[in-house]
This record gives sequence, C-alpha cells and structure tokens, in this order.
Amino acid sequence: MPEHVPPPPPAASLGVESPRPGLVSNPVVRLFAATTVVLVLTMILTGLYAFGVSQRHLLPELDFNARAVGDAIAERVAVAQEVGIPFERLVGMDEYLGSVLATQSEIAYLGMTDPTGKVLYRAGLEASEIHRILTASPSDESGSQTAEDGWAFWLSRASLLVSGPPLRRDAPRAGYYDTILPLLFQGQPVGVLHIGVSVDFYKEEISEEAGDVLIAVVIALLVAFEILIAVTTLTLSGPLDTLLATLRQAAQGILVRPVQGSVREIDRLAHHMGGVVDALNTALTGLKARVEALRARWPERQAQAALHDIDQGLDTALRPADPAQTPVDLASVFIGARVCAFLFVLAEEIARPFMPVFIQATAQESGLGGNALLIGLPMSLFLLVVALTMPWAAGWSERLGRRRTFVLGAGVSTVGLLGTALDPTFGALLAWRALSGLGYALTFVACQGHVLDHAGPAQRARGVAVFVGGITAADICGPAIGGMLAARIGFEAVLGVGAGLALGAAVFGMWALRGPSVVLPSPGAGVGSMLSLLKNKRLVVVLLLSAVPAKVVLSGALFFLVPLVAADLGATQAEIGRLVMLYGLAGFVLAQPFARQADRWSLHGLAVGMGGMVAGLGLLPLLFDVSMLTVSGAVLALGVGQALSISPQLAFVLKVAEDDLARVGQAPVVGLYRLVERLGGASGPFIASALIAPCGLGGAMAALGAGVAVAAVLFCVVFLVVGAAPHPDDRPDDPADVLPQGNGRREAVR
Repeated sequence: MPEHVPPPPPAASLGVESPRPGLVSNPVVRLFAATTVVLVLTMILTGLYAFGVSQRHLLPELDFNARAVGDAIAERVAVAQEVGIPFERLVGMDEYLGSVLATQSEIAYLGMTDPTGKVLYRAGLEASEIHRILTASPSDESGSQTAEDGWAFWLSRASLLVSGPPLRRDAPRAGYYDTILPLLFQGQPVGVLHIGVSVDFYKEEISEEAGDVLIAVVIALLVAFEILIAVTTLTLSGPLDTLLATLRQAAQGILVRPVQGSVREIDRLAHHMGGVVDALNTALTGLKARVEALRARWPERQAQAALHDIDQGLDTALRPADPAQTPVDLASVFIGARVCAFLFVLAEEIARPFMPVFIQATAQESGLGGNALLIGLPMSLFLLVVALTMPWAAGWSERLGRRRTFVLGAGVSTVGLLGTALDPTFGALLAWRALSGLGYALTFVACQGHVLDHAGPAQRARGVAVFVGGITAADICGPAIGGMLAARIGFEAVLGVGAGLALGAAVFGMWALRGPSVVLPSPGAGVGSMLSLLKNKRLVVVLLLSAVPAKVVLSGALFFLVPLVAADLGATQAEIGRLVMLYGLAGFVLAQPFARQADRWSLHGLAVGMGGMVAGLGLLPLLFDVSMLTVSGAVLALGVGQALSISPQLAFVLKVAEDDLARVGQAPVVGLYRLVERLGGASGPFIASALIAPCGLGGAMAALGAGVAVAAVLFCVVFLVVGAAPHPDDRPDDPADVLPQGNGRREAVR
C-alpha cells in the first residue's frame, strides 16, 4: 500500500488575506470608519476655530504694528521740534517717510497733517489721495465679497461663526484702515500721523492664513490616518486575522500555535488556543506511539493493516504544521513598514522646499558664491551616498535583521540632520548630508526588505504600493509642514524638527518591525552577483530607460528646479511647500489603485511606460510659459506619472529577472535596481544645473521632461518587440536538465 501523503496546507497560510464578511458587518471596519468620521469632524472644527481666532486678532495686530512704526516716526519729529525746527518746515520728511515705508510691506501709506487736516508730508500715496481717504465715510469693506475672494471668503465667514466675531476697530475708509497717532510737542498737538493699511492686504493675509489652515488640517488628517491605521492594524485587526487564520488551519487538522497579539483579550485567547494546540499535539504523539507499540506487539497481517489505516486516519485528521508555514498577517507587515517609511521620509521631506535656498545661503556665507552647480552638490552627494549604500545594505540587512538595520539608519539620520542644523559651514554641510544619505539608505532598505520578505509574487506590487503609500504621505506632509515652519521658526529649527522625527522613527521601528524574516540570506549577494545581472539585456533596458530617467526627473526637476523656479516667481516658502506637496498628493491618492490594477491585469510594463510618458509630457509646457500655473501642472503630472509607474516598476524588474532570482537570489537584483536608479537620482541636480545656463529654469525643466518622455517611448517599443521574458525555446539549456541517452547522444529535457 502506498504511503499516505497529507495534503499541503493552503496557500493562504503563508500570508493572511482571508475572506471577510461584508465591510458593513465587519466590526473592525465599523470601528475604523466611526473613528475616521470623528477625526475628520474634529479636525475641521479645530481648523475653523484656529482660523477664526487668527482673524479676530489680525486687525489688532496690524494696528499694533502700525502704532510701533508711528512711535518711531513721532520720536524723530519730536527731536526736530526740540532743536527749534517748526513742524511745517521739516526738510526731507517725505524721503524719510518713504524709507520707512519701504521696510514695512503691510503699510500702504504714511501721511502727516496739521491740526486743520491739511496733508503736509506723505509717502506711498499722493497728498490728494490721502486727503480723500481721511475725509471718506467709514464702511465695512472687509466683509464684502469680490470675485477674487473666492473660497477664502466663505471659509472666513464659517470660521467666525465658530470662534466668535472679530475684535474690530474703526471701519475702513475708502479701502484703507487708518491708524491715527497724535503728534505732540510740549503737551500741545502740532499735527497728526496717519498710517494706512489696505483692506486688500488684510484680505490677502486672510487668504494666506486660510491656505495654511487648510493645509494644516489636511496634514493633520493624514498623520492621524497613519496613526489610526497603524494602531488598528498592528494591535487589533492584524492579530485577529492571524488568529482566525490559525483557527481555519486547526479546522483543517493543521496544528499551528497562534502568535500572541498586542491586545490583552486577543493575547489571552491566543494563549488558550496555544494550550489546546499543545494538548492536541501531545495527544497525537501519544496515539502514534501507541499505534507503533501495537504494531510491534501484533505482527499479524490483518492487525498490521488495521493499524496502518488508523495511522493514516490520524495523519489525515491531525498533522503538526511546518514552522515555516505559520500564518503571517500581511496587513500588519505592510502597515508596519508603511508607518516606519512615513516617519523617516517625513524627517527628510520637511527640509525639501527650502533645501536649495538653504544650501545657497550656506555657500554664500562660506564665501563660495551661489553657482548652480555648487548648490546641486550637497543634494547630489546625498543621493549618491544613498545609491552606493543600498547594494551592500540590502544583503547586510538580511544578516543583521530588518529591525536593527532600520533603527541604526534612523539613528544615523538623526545625527546627520542635527549636524546640518548646527554647523553652518559648507564643507560640514557636505559631510552631514552624506551621513543623512547613509541613514536614509539603511532605513529604506530595511522597510522594503521587510515587505518583500513576506509578500509573494502576486502581492509584491500591492505590498510595495502600501509601503510607498507611507512615502507619498510624507511627500504630502513634509514640504507643506516644512514650508510653513521655515517661514516662522527658520531653516535650522526645521532641521531640528526633522531630527526629532527621525529619532521617533527609530523608536517606532523597534515595535512595528518586530518578528523574524521568512527568508534566509541570499548566498550570492555580492558585487559579482550584481555585475552578472548585466548580462540580462531586458533588465538593462528597464534600468536605463525607466529607472534612471524616473529618478533624474524627480531629483532634478522636483527637488532642485521647482523650488528655484517658484522662488524666482516670488513664491513664499509656504507656497513652495504647498507646490511640492502636489507631487505627494497625487501619489498618495493614485499609487495603490494603479498598482492594484497592474497586479490584476499583469500590466506592469505598460504601467511603467505610460507613467514615464505622463511625467515627461507634463513638463513640456514650461518651454513656452513659466508661471505658477504651468509649474503646478508639471508637479502634478510628475506625481501622476510616478504613481502610475513606481510600484509596478519593481514588480516588473523582478519579473524580467525571474531566471536570475533563482540563480543569485533577491538581494542582488533589488540591490542593482536601487543602485542604478539612485545613481540616476544623484545625477539629476547636476544635469538640471548644467541645463540652466543654456535653457533657463523653465527650459531646463522642459528638457528633462522631453528626455523622460523619449525614454518611456523607447521602453514601450522595446518590450512590445521582445516581451518581458524570453521565449522558452530561446532559453539556454541547463546542464542539469540534459540526460545521457542510450545511444550516447544528449537530449534536453522539456
């Protein structure tokens, strides 16, 4: 009788993606949805209240600043009076008022009148215009809506309903708030100083604050969402899914001891179930031992047949599980890596909108000037260190462990960011940015490896998309936060905040990336293994026509040129941050849906090619018109294109290198891919800075876009012709698959 072979465990046992009841009936989903609704409402009301409070105090603050300027002018007039110069004969007063006005952007005019109201001295407006303003009737023009006010007007009205009415002073006259300051000499009035602030300036400030509050609410929601999804997945839904998968295996007779959860009740249930599994394993071992003892006691054929049937029945009903097939909750794996990626990328991204300006200022303070190539050097060095570190870090993190590698990298990033903030010299800046690049590479490799260790081929693109989702969320939050903070607390303080975030990432990673890897270190993860991959012509095409152009345009256009172009157009740091945020917003919304469809239809190559074309073509309008509108469109197109291609790109690389994976393992393939694309990223700022002189800022961006679009077209043409994998008839015969035949000839086994 043939030996009984127990059926293999279900594929789902390796990665828990169990079918669940309807979303509405799932208690975890209901809890998550209810919490999300509460968070959204709370954030909206908090944002409205904060906006309303800022409006209530804006006019008093403008009045306070105007009076401070007026006091300084009054002191100068008093000095002239004390030396005997009559108020009506002050020489050069118009020029002095003009110099004061040039330093106060919020003040529209300065005027001095005699006690009868005649304008004697003025700056900003003509005397007749100031006289018209002073004699006009007060009217509440700050609350009237114009076509230019738009959404900010309605948001302003709504916020005042939450916070209460504004702390008003006198209504404006003829479109200006006029602050009146009497001018006295020896206790007697000699004139009046009028300081005017335009209602339009007030509305501009309201619109600016409305944008900041709106961005702050969006960022707060994204951060809260990341925290919420991490807490619910890692402590509740993840352990529950793992426990349910273990119960399903137990129902099939596979005795797997459940992994203990993070919540006390789940942990207690897992402990009780573990006791049941241990008891069943002990009983099974005892029963099989008794069967063997009975076999030895009763050698009769009929008894042996009956005992064999009993043994087969035991093997069918209950069988110990292979430790390698313990259920793994993929959701917890993916989300843990996602939040870690969010934190460590956020630490770097908050410096993104002002880094070129910060480097330029540091170079000028060090006496090196503001050459474009010099500005690009620290940014390129950061990316070059990332590129050169990733190949060996991929294999090293397998040996050291993903969690230890991540914590080490986050610690190194903390030191690098602190050094960048505290040491103002250009040479030290290069060293600190290189150290930050080392930390970034270690943390990135650890998170990516944690995902790929647990995700099967059918889940790779989705797993990478979840991981990349954390990066894109940081791409949204970081520039916007950094831009707003830089305008208020300075560049160095923002870098200190980044160091704190990197340290927080290290602490969180110690908890979120717990658990061993499910793969062993690749035996051939060396330089020789990576160089041998260059024999794969399809892989070389992917690297040169997709990976490199994508990183060149990302670092050269988005990280280097966009802040310079926006600053050249007069944008503030907060506006630059919001502009760069568009890239991350597009990726956050679109990356996972695109990856899901690429996985579903197995169209990874098409997604990569189309993404490159979208990103490249979006930059071409800058060749004809350089404005905030075209720059915004370019950033948005770049975000859409990268969202379409970034997750399928790695899956396509692994597909193209499928034969090489079996030969050298995963680490050399991923290491070579990351090395080449990061080298492209390191060259981006240099290429962009070299294009500025002949093409200008807008032309440089358009040239980068044209190059990426051409590369994407060539990529699509090549793989339409040759396909993603060689035809079976084109594969070289494996010597192990060639058997000698009876006539001495060798024939390949098909």
